[in-house]
Amino acid sequence: METKGLFDFINVIYTNDKGKSVIDSLCNGKIRYRSFTQKMFSKRRAFEKSVFTCHLENPKFIDELLIYENRFRQSLEGYSKSTWFDVEYNRLHQPREFFTRKFHEVRKRQIELALAYIEKVKNPQLTNNNDSMGMERQPCYEGFSEDEINSLFDFLMERRYLDCETLREDFIYYFTGKGEQPQNILKWCQSNVQLALLIGTLCDKDDKLWAKAERIFGIAHLKSSYNNAPESTMTKSEIRSFVKDLLRKKKNI
Repeated sequence: METKGLFDFINVIYTNDKGKSVIDSLCNGKIRYRSFTQKMFSKRRAFEKSVFTCHLENPKFIDELLIYENRFRQSLEGYSKSTWFDVEYNRLHQPREFFTRKFHEVRKRQIELALAYIEKVKNPQLTNNNDSMGMERQPCYEGFSEDEINSLFDFLMERRYLDCETLREDFIYYFTGKGEQPQNILKWCQSNVQLALLIGTLCDKDDKLWAKAERIFGIAHLKSSYNNAPESTMTKSEIRSFVKDLLRKKKNI
């Protein structure tokens, strides 16, 4: 059975020296916080794939995960009693405390998601509608070049429109059709109107693309949000301006 992804995740979560090394690197700028979060996200995705594959090969394998399942629960219980998340630290004046908290925020979230995945494998009935829609999530726009889609992704990440854990390859698939279909939806962190303006600038007259976008982001009524957006909001939208500029350059090529 292929267990590398499983043990790589366990190793990165529970090796104290690795945690200390990551915090040191975050403090001195050797690694960026976003790179760290995406690496942790990728490790957990590999963990999930490993668990699923091993479970298919041997349904009793899930019982062997009990030791890790219990350890995950103990870790979350410890976090529930921790004071790390009760204090806001200043990045400039308290870099060590600031990045230690950030590290544990990411670690805690990945443990929560890994535990939830084990529960889903053990109890398939817990799978929610967003998971069952996975096969229905198809690209909503396929007109961007590689440079254009990377430019749009960087723009949205830098301005925190997308969740910091968003994988570039997931975004590229949904907006170019290239690569493997992601397992997850994209998490939008700003208002629904801003998302509607992004999608509307690309495909405001295509009902099918609106429906695809709603499944990709797990947000309903985007077309209605777009149609009801005030003219002043449309005019001032940096997303709308950025996408229009991309499309304008494409036409001039």
